[in-house]
This record gives sequence, structure tokens and C-alpha cells, in this order.
Amino acid sequence: MGEFYTSALARFLFSLLPYAAVALLFVWATEGDASTFWYGFGALIVTRAFLTIIESIGYLFYWSNYQRIRSVESLYTFFNDGGFPRLDSYPFDVEEFLLDIVTGDEFPVRARLKAKEAHLTLKLVGETGFFSGVRIKSAMQEAYVRYRANL
Repeated sequence: MGEFYTSALARFLFSLLPYAAVALLFVWATEGDASTFWYGFGALIVTRAFLTIIESIGYLFYWSNYQRIRSVESLYTFFNDGGFPRLDSYPFDVEEFLLDIVTGDEFPVRARLKAKEAHLTLKLVGETGFFSGVRIKSAMQEAYVRYRANL
């Protein structure tokens, strides 16, 4: 099993410990048996899953109606103020564009530093979680497309 999957499994199992502790307290308080533990544990897990779904739906509305628009505007301003040079041809992918500038010795130092900063941010956010990485990558890609269109 890969290191990522092992650590994810360990995080998941450790996240269940508080629920198990509450279920044990429930068994102790009601003087129940093993089935009481499993009913209490199951009820806690189902409640948590329900709340997670509700929170996720709320965050999707927040992202699509507010935060994505702010992120695209902020990243578009970053591209405009970054001092990025005009290129003969622009790659489709924003990561490729940033890497071209970072690795190109002919570009100004300020533009290379800004591109490196953006690429590192994109990489770090992508490593923290799949969904956050996809969201920031899509916002950065949309801002990049707008930047290219307005050159």
C-alpha cells in the first residue's frame, strides 16, 4: 500500500476515536452492552456524514457564487500586475505558461519570481487536497484565459 493511502487510512481510523469514546460514554451512562455501543457509534457516524454532506453543499454554493469569482478576479489582477512578458505563442495550460517563464532565462527576474510564486502556490494547494487543488487550478486557468484574451 502506498504511503499516501497508509496515512489516509491512519487519519481516518484516528478520526473515529472520538466517536468511539462518545459511544463508550453512552454505553456507560445507559448501562448498555455491546449492541448499545454499536447503535450509538453508528448514530454518531450517520449524523456526522449527514452534517458533512450539508456542509459540502453549502461550500459548493459559496464557491460557485462568491469565492470563485473573487479568486478569478484576484488571479487576473496578479497576471496583469505580474510583469509577465508577451510571448509569441501562449500554451493552453497555465502551469505550462508559468513553467515556461520560470525556466526561461530571457525573461525579467520579477516575472520569473512571480511565476515561480504562482506555480509553487498551485503545487502546494494541489498537494493539500484534491478538491482545493482542482478549485484553485480552475480559477487560475480561467484568470489565465482572460489574461491571454485581453493582451
